[in-house]
Amino acid sequence: MVDNKKRCKWFNTDFEGFGQYLNFVKWNDFICYNPSVELGWLAFIDLIWDAVDYLVLSFVSPVQDSKFKPYCRQLRKLITKKRHL
Repeated sequence: MVDNKKRCKWFNTDFEGFGQYLNFVKWNDFICYNPSVELGWLAFIDLIWDAVDYLVLSFVSPVQDSKFKPYCRQLRKLITKKRHL
């Protein structure tokens, strides 16, 4: 089974655009429409994720469901060397 996982390229993020995006929010209306702390927090998180989706480049990487964990490069080299013995 292969799942596709969205990954963000944070190093290419337009942080100035992120700030401008948040500056255009009408915060008084935002607080008025989300009077409780829980609703306000959930709406704020949705707002942040909307900004991330809009401004942060992303790509989809396939993730395979496997019982084996990937090994680091050094361990892969040692395993290959052991197989060739």
